[in-house]
Amino acid sequence: MFFRSGYIEQRLLQRLKHYALTGRQEKRVRRLVLRSLDGGGRRAFRGYSRLAGRLKTDGLHAEVEKRSRYTDAEVARRAEAVLQYLEIAACGGKAGLSGKEARMW
Repeated sequence: MFFRSGYIEQRLLQRLKHYALTGRQEKRVRRLVLRSLDGGGRRAFRGYSRLAGRLKTDGLHAEVEKRSRYTDAEVARRAEAVLQYLEIAACGGKAGLSGKEARMW
């Protein structure tokens, strides 16, 4: 990593959510999303959270839900945030949302 690379990572995550991913790519991104729950930069975490809503991989919701019950408050808080994105995605995405929820997506 180098100085200010978090900004580059954030931009890549913003772009990545607009592309169709293969099954292998989705599994890799799933691992990255789960890793972002356990630690990492806050700037990139938001990008990973938004990207999580676009993934179709099996078991992601269960893994995130499990982390929401961790005793580590930071991991639990991050997991709750990702669960919100997953629930929004399950309802059809940004369409039909208003206010803070739409801006969050």
